[in-house]
Amino acid sequence: SQTNVFAIECSMDEMALAADVDPIAFRIRHLKDPRAVAVLEKVAQMAKWQPKEKGANNKGRGVGFARYKNAAGYMAMIAEVELGEQLRVTKIWSAVDVGQIINTDGLTNQIEGGIVQAVSFVLKEEVKYDRVRITQASWDDYPILSFTEVPDVEVALINRPELPPVGAGEGTQGPVAAAIGNAVYRATGLRMFDLPLTPEKVWRGLATRADAARPRVTTIRSPIASPTSMRVRNRRPPPSSTYTTWMPSRNSTAVAGMVMIQAQTMRSTTPHFTALKRLAAPTPMMEVEMTWVVETGMPKWPVA
Repeated sequence: SQTNVFAIECSMDEMALAADVDPIAFRIRHLKDPRAVAVLEKVAQMAKWQPKEKGANNKGRGVGFARYKNAAGYMAMIAEVELGEQLRVTKIWSAVDVGQIINTDGLTNQIEGGIVQAVSFVLKEEVKYDRVRITQASWDDYPILSFTEVPDVEVALINRPELPPVGAGEGTQGPVAAAIGNAVYRATGLRMFDLPLTPEKVWRGLATRADAARPRVTTIRSPIASPTSMRVRNRRPPPSSTYTTWMPSRNSTAVAGMVMIQAQTMRSTTPHFTALKRLAAPTPMMEVEMTWVVETGMPKWPVA
């Protein structure tokens, strides 16, 4: 189902992150089926995917892959999202292998329709109810994707004339959901688990993370001689739903005899000073090691 593939493929991205491997390369590394590898390689080529690609300015891209019911068509998607007042999917690239192609136009239309429907599922569609009844009485009350919100869609078909044709429409929906979820993570640093991914949920999650990630001021353990003799080493936190993505920058600044280790949230480029110490005796090199408090997601610097 769509939600199963969403959960599996988002977990695949989390494992790739923990292994410090590009998510497409991570999937290919663990696949033995050449048809599965082919659609992933094709969609990466179409989208000009960059290894370990990162998002910026609330924009990002993500990948999703599945073989429908583990027995039918192979679908690989890359989604591009942008978060503003609304969460928008701006483009989707799709590589598809459903065996022998009987009608190219008909198959392309089926894939495009499945993608648009899946985007609507992921961004908007949900049945609301109170303690007694469903509160949506008609289509006027049920949110669906509008024409102006439909993303640009690019489809590549891999023909296998030696193999029997299989169905195409429903196979798009799980990979699309996963690609959007992974793209949202790259755009915002926020891992979402609850569909649909409405902008209200995303902004609420970002606000909660920002509140939890307020910087704490501590002193660092070792003295340094100059900003050029400093190296900051970041320890990646373990994958867990209990931590927030709050990564330190790798640069440092020495001002007026003080050294300041800078960190910033994924949502803002404004630096927050998290460590401050007067320069002491010169040393050839200092490494500042950062550990993570998984329960809160806050970085914790070694104290003097």
